[in-house]
Amino acid sequence: MGSGLALPFALAIILIGLLSIAFRLEKTAYRWASITLAIIVLIPRSARAQTIALRRFVEVSVGIIVALVVVALWPEHQPSAVKSPGE
Repeated sequence: MGSGLALPFALAIILIGLLSIAFRLEKTAYRWASITLAIIVLIPRSARAQTIALRRFVEVSVGIIVALVVVALWPEHQPSAVKSPGE
């Protein structure tokens, strides 16, 4: 990471932390947001901005489709109802 990017990156991580506290999010949300920031900011890209945006749109769309398919095919486990002693 270049020295010119370290301070803005650190400030962004702090801002994400403050927003997580303000919105009372779980610690895992803060972790995922920080990882996402690192992936977006720290990976160098040599393509045009439009190409990067299109690729990111396709990647996110594929991720959403895969998540919807998994949710549709993987039934949610429902806890069984607790019966009272009189039943």
